[in-house]
Amino acid sequence: MDRITVEQRAIMKKTSSDRLRARLEQAEWSAADITALNREQLMATVAELYVAPDISEAMASVDMPSAESVKAKEVVLR
Repeated sequence: MDRITVEQRAIMKKTSSDRLRARLEQAEWSAADITALNREQLMATVAELYVAPDISEAMASVDMPSAESVKAKEVVLR
C-alpha cells in the first residue's frame, strides 16, 4: 500500500471488505484465493491493482505504427 497515493489509501481503508473482494473477483481472482486473505491482505492486494495496470490498457496506450505507415516507409526506403 506504500505505492498508492494518500487519497487512494484513505479510500481503501473506508472501503468494505466485501467491496474489496468484489474488486478482486472483477480482476479474475479465484474465490478460494480471495477467501484466504485477511483485511490487510485484501487492501494490499487491491492496492497492487491500482499500481499494476492491466496489460491490455498499457498496450492500448502505446503508439504503434499503422500498417499503412509501415508500407509507406518501406516504399521510401526502396
